[in-house]
Amino acid sequence: MLPSGGSRGQRARQVGMKATPRVLVVEDERAIAALLRGRLERAGYDVQVAGDGLAACKAIGENPPDLILLDLVLPVLDGWKVCSIVRTFPDPEVSRTPVIMLTSQASQEDRLRGLCSGADDYITKPFSMEDVLLRVREQLSRGRRGRAADGPGTSGGEPRR
Repeated sequence: MLPSGGSRGQRARQVGMKATPRVLVVEDERAIAALLRGRLERAGYDVQVAGDGLAACKAIGENPPDLILLDLVLPVLDGWKVCSIVRTFPDPEVSRTPVIMLTSQASQEDRLRGLCSGADDYITKPFSMEDVLLRVREQLSRGRRGRAADGPGTSGGEPRR
């Protein structure tokens, strides 16, 4: 489902500098996607938006982001399936990408399901942009140092914290 793309490290080396962190916003509500894009760009991130799960998988495969902000209720493929595809992808460049679920599904059961399915964090709507920006920074600063022991595509049964 995800084609093979160039790695983040290769892209940074090609331009001879540290790459700007890339965030993929997967959100079908245009107003929310525009708000997230604008605030993330003003915070210094390179932002791409996908309006459905299939478009997200294509974007991830073509140019793996450094972080994915993922709605759960999406057309074509839902966010649960997108997260599963990311976590089971054979390339660790993709499978270890931090995923923050950003959704209206606010029950404790949904939150636990999200974290146990491989999400690194779970934010419910309505959300504070300051909270989103803080959590994005936190996940990017953790990088993949917490993932190296997991191995590619593992989500285990425990939340990734």
